[in-house]
Amino acid sequence: MIPNGTQYLVNIPVPGSMGAQRNGKTGKIELADAGADVVIADILTSLAEDVVKEIEERGHRALGVKLDVTNANDVQEMISKVTDHFGRIDILINNAGIQCISAAEWGKYNINVNAIAPGIIETDLTRKRLEDKEYFDLWINRTPLERIGKPEDLSGAIIYLSSKASDFVTGNTIMIDGGYKVQ
Repeated sequence: MIPNGTQYLVNIPVPGSMGAQRNGKTGKIELADAGADVVIADILTSLAEDVVKEIEERGHRALGVKLDVTNANDVQEMISKVTDHFGRIDILINNAGIQCISAAEWGKYNINVNAIAPGIIETDLTRKRLEDKEYFDLWINRTPLERIGKPEDLSGAIIYLSSKASDFVTGNTIMIDGGYKVQ
């Protein structure tokens, strides 16, 4: 579990990558269920607010914030809103390339830098392509678990990396690909 009151921020580079879309929505709800206060930062404010409402209906705290990561003012405004609302940011999940930051460089500040490397995950963005039987079969035949990943498959690793259980874990990539890499 994540200690209650832990602040959680998601930094979204483009709509649909890990924001209020299905892939990101599942992880955020499960993080809230695990005890984190969740901030949904997405360029599509209406989608973020829908996820916030769902989290709040489950009895947890959440905040929706408009964010276009290509706009420095949006980033600064988001940070201000989050710190004004929750007081601090404890966890940052960033889909815009945080693993490029060296774990060695940030370790001296007691900041863990890890990555999750998913295989193919069924989302609104991949569903159409997966309807192509040849493409679908290609993935299934190269994946030892013989299935396409679901957004829920990522949640355990996200919760683990966001919890005290991973305090001594840094510089690692967790593969969540149904065994695709071992083929």
